[in-house]
Amino acid sequence: MNCWRWVSIELDSNATTGTSYVVSAGVHGSATTGWHVAAWVCGPRAATAWLLHAAVIDTAALGLDRGINPPGISVTIAALLSGLETVRPGAAALVKRDPDPAVEAIVGPWPASFAANRARALGFAPQGTVVDLIHGFIADDLEATRTDRGL
Repeated sequence: MNCWRWVSIELDSNATTGTSYVVSAGVHGSATTGWHVAAWVCGPRAATAWLLHAAVIDTAALGLDRGINPPGISVTIAALLSGLETVRPGAAALVKRDPDPAVEAIVGPWPASFAANRARALGFAPQGTVVDLIHGFIADDLEATRTDRGL
């Protein structure tokens, strides 16, 4: 699962940053995969909440299998752009399509969704909507991202 500061990492040739710029509301960038490519993602707020929850759960319920797929969301680049337009009309136009076949070949086959039944049963709260992710980025990271990029 892509639980990193995915909404504020600058794109490079690293496949794991393929959707990064898309949600940087108001910051110019590019998407290196097609609009149809989906990824299982979460924002920093959800990832932090999951880590804090994992620290206090009763581990007896886990048994020997300690693996948990947290309840993120599956989104496409098109869905991210749509969410961006909902929050800040015109901002999606700042994201240019710059497909990189090598990145798409790596990212395309990754699972786009997971059944997070076990995580939910253990009390892990689901990631909110795409719009929630974008609002979280704006509140927590937008100014720092602009400063970092000299904008």
